[in-house]
Amino acid sequence: MELREYVSVRRAYNLVRQNVEATERLAFPELAILCHLHVSDGVLSTANIASYQKALRPTMTHRTKHLASLGLMVRQKGDDDRRNVMCKITEQGRRYVEKACEEIRGILRLGNVLSRTSQQRVIRYVDTMGTVLCSTSDLVVLYIYLMGDGHCTVGEMATGLGSLQPTTSMAVSKLERADLVVRTATNNAHSATFDLTESGRALAKSFEKAIGSLVVKRNI
Repeated sequence: MELREYVSVRRAYNLVRQNVEATERLAFPELAILCHLHVSDGVLSTANIASYQKALRPTMTHRTKHLASLGLMVRQKGDDDRRNVMCKITEQGRRYVEKACEEIRGILRLGNVLSRTSQQRVIRYVDTMGTVLCSTSDLVVLYIYLMGDGHCTVGEMATGLGSLQPTTSMAVSKLERADLVVRTATNNAHSATFDLTESGRALAKSFEKAIGSLVVKRNI
C-alpha cells in the first residue's frame, strides 16, 4: 500500500464521519474491526481482533462493547474459554460497513488516488489499514511529510486530512511540544507554517515503511 493511498482513505473517512450522528459515529479503528469481520467468516474472538490491531485487551473490550451497543455486532462468551468473548458482525453491521465504504469511495472518486476503486475494494483497504493505526497527530506528520515543502498551515492540514481545524490545531500543538514539528513562519496564528523536525521525519518514515509493507488482498 502506498502512503498516499493510506492518507487518502483516512481523509475520506474523516469527511464521512463528520456527517454521521454523534451517537452513531465510529472511530476509524472501530470501522476497521467491522470491515475485518465483514471479510472474514463474520465471527472472531476479542483476542484475535486485539492481535489484528496490535491493541491491548482492555482497549479491544471498549471498542467491541461500543460496536455492540450500536447493534453492529454481538458479543458472546466462548464455548471453550469463557474468558474469551466471541464477536459476530450483525446484518446491521454489514449494512453500516457497506454504506460507509460506499461514501468513502464517493469521496475518493473526486481525487487522484484510488479514484476508480470499488466499494468492496475500499472494505479491503480499511480492513488492511486496521493493522497500522495512526492517530490524528500521526496523520498530521504524514501529511507534512507528503507535502515535502515545509510550509504547511493548519488550515491546509485540516483540509488535506478532512479533519476539523480545532482538532488539527491541537494535534500540531502536541507535535510541537514533542519536538516533531517546528514553525517555519510565525507572522500570525492563522498564517503560521510548519515543517517536520528530524525526529518527525524519522517517525513519518517509520510509518511509511509499515504502510508500505501492507498488502490489500483481492476480493474473492
